Parts: sequence; C-alpha cells; structure tokens
Amino acid sequence: MTGTGNGNDGADAPPARIRVVLVGALPLMRASMHGILGNAERIDVVGEAATAEDSLGCIRALGADVVVMDARLGRASGAEAVDAVLTAAAGVQVVVLSLDDDPVYESRAFAAGARGYVLAQAAHRDLVSAVRAVAEGSRFGLAHADSRA
Repeated sequence: MTGTGNGNDGADAPPARIRVVLVGALPLMRASMHGILGNAERIDVVGEAATAEDSLGCIRALGADVVVMDARLGRASGAEAVDAVLTAAAGVQVVVLSLDDDPVYESRAFAAGARGYVLAQAAHRDLVSAVRAVAEGSRFGLAHADSRA
C-alpha cells in the first residue's frame, strides 16, 4: 500500500476501509455516532475528540478519511470548526451532524467545505450513507435524506 496509509491508493478511488474520526462536545453524542458507525461494513472509527482543536492531531496521526462532527462544538461555530479541520488536514472529508433541519445551516456547512450534512434525528438512517458518499467524493445532504424518508 502507498500514499497516506488510509487504503486509498488512487486519487479517484474510494478507500478500501474508511477511517473515521468523531468530533462532538458531548460524550453521549460521540457514543451514539460510534454506535451507528461501529458495526458498518468498510468503516473503522479510529478516534474521537471533544473539540475541533483536539481532533486535529488525531485526524493527522490516524490518517482519517472522514471526520464526522457535531455542528455545535462549544465556542466555535460549525463553519469555523469545519474550516479549522480542512485547513489542518488536507484531503479529509467532513460530515456535519446537526439538529437544525434548515437548508440555511446546510448551505453554511457546505460553504465552509463540508461534504455531508446529516440531521441528528435521522443519523440512525443516514450517517453510514453520508460517510460512504463523502469518502467516495460525493455530497450528502438534506435532499438525500428527504428522498429516503
């Protein structure tokens, strides 16, 4: 295997296994995300952090492909947190998990560079699909969730 060590040998090919880091201020939120993703085929949860700042070393050290982050991370806005992660860890994809079922918040997340936006109340249904989609270079947002409802 060559490259970043994440199983992604080709620039356009999705990684064989998707390495995910979870970022959320609340341990319960991280545990819920871990529970949803932990048994999914081809997805490995490789780390967790309570803040975007704490996640940066974890993301780089563990070769994360995707970061799933709670939209509310204490003092930093979701957009600021997405920007910090993308600036510090080139090549990683971000999925934002949010309580806000509002296209304005989704647009802000995408404008900040996130590739996925999943409603927390639909995470049991959509989080695995969102992680896979962004790892493969696609976007996943409210329109996907609406079409699956």
